[in-house]
Amino acid sequence: MSFEMRRLTLLLLGILSACARHDEGERDLVLQSPAVRRLVGAWDVSFTTDPHASLRAPPTTRVLTGTLAFTVDRYGRTETAELSGITNEGTYDIDFQPFGWTTRAADAPAVAVARVSAPLRPAGDGASDSLVVVLSPGSERLAVLMSGTFSGDSASGIWSAYGYRAGGGTGRFVMRRHAN
Repeated sequence: MSFEMRRLTLLLLGILSACARHDEGERDLVLQSPAVRRLVGAWDVSFTTDPHASLRAPPTTRVLTGTLAFTVDRYGRTETAELSGITNEGTYDIDFQPFGWTTRAADAPAVAVARVSAPLRPAGDGASDSLVVVLSPGSERLAVLMSGTFSGDSASGIWSAYGYRAGGGTGRFVMRRHAN
């Protein structure tokens, strides 16, 4: 390799390294934000099915409840097929069988990932922190996508889960901070 080629290679490596450190610095700032820390902890969650949604099998209940728990995701993956910019990771204890389907195999871990973001407008403008949660990302069964906003110590929004052969559904969810 010629001197010029080595010099160009070193220059490119230096630029790539600087870009990676810049991205890491931005990610660190995001992860330290109050919006991201707001999701940390345990949450009681309820899911309500949309009665007009097409389900493969009729649900045995319209509402089911469970628990979510999150930490800040400092060292884990930053994206999945379903979600990019992951800020939080955690687990869940929710049985979706009464809705007519499951999110994971019995021996698979109950993984949850989330992205929390603060509004671009000032807080006094009525804007709220938003969140997107994915239960069982990359699952061979159904991943559940939850999208909503915070209000005090709760969050609410819509959920959806679809699969080619597994049915699925849509509806609304409400999360409330778990009281210890």
